[in-house]
Formats: sequence, structure tokens, C-alpha cells
Amino acid sequence: MSNAPQTANSPARCRSVVVLGATEGSGCTTLAVNLAAELSRLQNRHCILGEQSVAFGRLANLLRISPHLTLYDLVSEPDLLDAELMRTALTKIDENLSVLVGSYLAVRPVTITHEIAFKVLAWTLELAETVIVAARHNFDEDDSEFASHAQPFVLGA
Repeated sequence: MSNAPQTANSPARCRSVVVLGATEGSGCTTLAVNLAAELSRLQNRHCILGEQSVAFGRLANLLRISPHLTLYDLVSEPDLLDAELMRTALTKIDENLSVLVGSYLAVRPVTITHEIAFKVLAWTLELAETVIVAARHNFDEDDSEFASHAQPFVLGA
């Protein structure tokens, strides 16, 4: 049994939005960044922007940040994942916006199970009122399962 908080399905507590891109270069990441920035500003609540790409993310380069921990680091040792490790992996962009980036220094293949993906999502939902996820452009069945848990909607770019 997972020790991750069980708050991912509580719409009163927070919302998660998965931004989907039809193809590489369709603007999915840019849309997710702008959506997260605006929601955190307009709602004046903490928002976490993350990317589903573990092996080679784009957010760190796009936002010109150099986090010490990435999504790759979190999913590589899922048994160690807790609120404190998640907080450490987040990079604060402004007062209400933090980012969880994929690996940005090298392509690092890793397999993520549904259990691990939902554990990461549960912890982000525990730490913020809104979570925006930039989905991978090579959307497959596992990604579809993950996106189906977004609340309240999924955007297509």
C-alpha cells in the first residue's frame, strides 16, 4: 500500500490540468507554462507546473532554471518519495508558482508505472491548490490513463 496522500480525487481541495500536444512543437509546453503562471497569479494560490517527460524535459531550459532534483530523480527511487523530497525538487518561480522539471542535462530513459506517476501526482496535489502538467507529445495508453485523472479538464494544443 502506498504512503502517498490520497487527495488526488478531491476537487474541492485542488485541481489538476493536463495539457496535451498533438505533435512535437504544437505549443503544449508553452501553453502549460502560461496557464500555470496566469492561474497562480489570478487565483493568488500556489500552483505547481510539472512535465510528464522524465527522460528529457523542456521546462528547465525554457524557464532558464537549474534545479538540483528533477522528476527523473523522484521516480528513480519512488520508495523515498515524500512531502519533503517533493518540496526539495520544486523550483520556486515566483510567490505562487513552483516547477517540477524532467531531466534536462541528459536523456535518461526510465520506465514509470502508473503507481509511481500517481504517487508523484498525489504529492504535488498535497502541496498546491492547482497542478498543471505538460504531457509528453508521444501520447500513449499510459499517458491516456494519467490524463483521465485530470480535474476538471484536459486541454488539447
